[in-house]
Amino acid sequence: MAAIRQKQEAFRYYDDPDPLKGIYSAFSDYDSLGERFVRAFGDSFSHVSMFHCCRPRHTEPYYSEGIRVLSADEANKQFMDLCRESNGLVNIPEQDISAAIDSMSDSYGRFGQVYFGLDDRFLIEHCGHYLIYGSEYLQSLCSHLRDRIRYDLSSQLKRIGIPTVFRARISVSQFKSQELSTLAGDALPAWAYRIAHNKREPGLLDFAIMLGHTLPPTDIVTHYHPEEIPDPFFRTLGLSV
Repeated sequence: MAAIRQKQEAFRYYDDPDPLKGIYSAFSDYDSLGERFVRAFGDSFSHVSMFHCCRPRHTEPYYSEGIRVLSADEANKQFMDLCRESNGLVNIPEQDISAAIDSMSDSYGRFGQVYFGLDDRFLIEHCGHYLIYGSEYLQSLCSHLRDRIRYDLSSQLKRIGIPTVFRARISVSQFKSQELSTLAGDALPAWAYRIAHNKREPGLLDFAIMLGHTLPPTDIVTHYHPEEIPDPFFRTLGLSV
């Protein structure tokens, strides 16, 4: 840590591993540092706080059913309901609804999965579409439909639910070894940058894991509703209502 502080000028970016590599090479092999990080992580932590972004109509079901994996049947039904609710604005033929759903058949690998990010600041700053529009699958369906009928249902998605960030306790046993290796590659340079510049918090961390099962409600800690969310599609602010 003393050596890092003496080379403060070398740490220009929190996600650049080279300055730490250069300094650590005087003490040991840098690759071994990441390997020790992976081996020791479970001894140091039992759980990690992580975050899930969504746009639910109600938050109560999450505390009884958990954060569920994406279901094809449920998502397609939500899309069909959305199309039918929009009939007062535009008449959407049934064959176009079916065609949009069929166009997503090669993406069914995303079902049965749910994602959590380590840094809610990063999620809000760079992944705001989950908060503004909800399910990415629904967004894709709306995009396919727009290409067919030249009508964008995305504006309707913004009227459903409220932007919500859930904080959860993820057991370290849920982390794959490769995910921990990726975490080491992100966390160690960010830690060194913080030490070099005497900062309390690191920069934004782009790290996430995928679970292949529903997170039980007992692992949900709390939730909140962000007030300002940068829209990655239009680079505007989507405001919570």
